[in-house]
Amino acid sequence: MKSYSIFILGCLFASSFFVSADDHAEPSANTGAFTTFIVAATDYEAYLETLKSTPGLFESVGPTAAGYCRTLTGQDFRGQMFIWNAYSDVTTALSEFSAYDPEKAPPAIASLREPKYSVAWKPLKAFETLTPGFERVQRVKVSPKNMKAFIQGLAKIEKAIQDAGYGSFQNALFVAMGGGVNEVDTYTLRSVTPDAEAHGKIIDDYFSGASWGSAWPAVAALIDEVQSDNFEECGMLYTAE
Repeated sequence: MKSYSIFILGCLFASSFFVSADDHAEPSANTGAFTTFIVAATDYEAYLETLKSTPGLFESVGPTAAGYCRTLTGQDFRGQMFIWNAYSDVTTALSEFSAYDPEKAPPAIASLREPKYSVAWKPLKAFETLTPGFERVQRVKVSPKNMKAFIQGLAKIEKAIQDAGYGSFQNALFVAMGGGVNEVDTYTLRSVTPDAEAHGKIIDDYFSGASWGSAWPAVAALIDEVQSDNFEECGMLYTAE
């Protein structure tokens, strides 16, 4: 009951924030949904090439876009990565689980990965543009009472970093649905840059005393716990016409 209550309250606090926000320009909390299929890939390059060359694979489940993220640091297992699908709403995203059974994938695909689990995601602070790249990914615990301030703080820091010359930097926050024991009571924060060099420069600027960095401690104080911290390389595999 506690886990379910935290999930519902988190969504309600996030939704009420965006409805009642004051004169600060905030991104919409109701922009689409995602699914991820986590796998252990024996050869990630061959796996991605096979996915891209399999006719109708993504069209069969109807995403607006699809791609991948490969875990570069802090892996939980060898070959850790996932395939993501983007949808216009949660209804369409959940339909994927009935439309496609990864256990029945063609042998050319199945031989290149070991399935782990699938999960659906709802953005609480959405991407302004879907431009996957080099991403720091943190699973965090945030109390429902602090969710409004946390999302507002992420948006404020994002804008400050963009104004400092990193226009493509983005923060996004997601709540998981149906991830089993893997995502319980946590939110996933993604900080996105085009490549590792851009991400490294932002971090170097922070430790060199960048003015925008003064806003981070107040936001970090709203995080009750960081459960994991990884860097991922993400990219696009498909976009709907």
